[in-house]
Amino acid sequence: METLLIVEDNKVLRRTLKDRMEKEGFLILEAAHGKRFLEIIKEYKVDLILLDLHLPDGNTLNLIDDVKIHTDAPIIIVSSEDDKKMRIKGLNSGADDYVCKPFVMDELVARIKANIRRYVQDYTSPKRKQNFSWKCDRIRFADWILDRRRFQVYGKKDQKSGDLTMREFKVLEALIKNAGKVLKREDLCEAVREENYVPNPRAIDIKITRIRRKISDKAASARIIRTIRGAGYIFDAETELLD
Repeated sequence: METLLIVEDNKVLRRTLKDRMEKEGFLILEAAHGKRFLEIIKEYKVDLILLDLHLPDGNTLNLIDDVKIHTDAPIIIVSSEDDKKMRIKGLNSGADDYVCKPFVMDELVARIKANIRRYVQDYTSPKRKQNFSWKCDRIRFADWILDRRRFQVYGKKDQKSGDLTMREFKVLEALIKNAGKVLKREDLCEAVREENYVPNPRAIDIKITRIRRKISDKAASARIIRTIRGAGYIFDAETELLD
């Protein structure tokens, strides 16, 4: 059963959406303001977010970067603003779809299912293998360079350190080495296991969150490491061997 998070301050509309989506077989979580929205994202795994554009505590576009640190679930913005510029701004901010109020409920349901289906297909279909020669010491991805000699990542343009700990580096290195492949938390535990340190899956989740924060300062970058619900994590960025 997929979990759907409805972020809407209008109580009547929120209830209407909840009733219909439960009939469609979704498990529903609810938030009426941005603060609660972020709390839920940090605490629960969700499969899709229905996000009202304007909430009592601000424009939700400003929250998307923070949201993408914790989840890569598809986001559908639901807004009363039927404006081309606003639609473009919403999609450029990291949303996957944009629906205007008033909407046709059947169409919204279809969009929700299509976005979830696309999300699932993206990460269960065979992906292009990225075969590295692991004699290579530096690998470029997104706006970063992984330097295996210095056990750190550095900004591609400014050479600023990502300030990864050694264990965070090992987790990221393992993900890059297996780019395009889902790694279980247990696999990543093995990557950082030491004689006097035996990590647990929860420790891996915490390390992934910290890595995302350190290398992801915009929504697009936050998709570098994706969570595959019930499975693990996958590294999903193009790479380039430098030497």
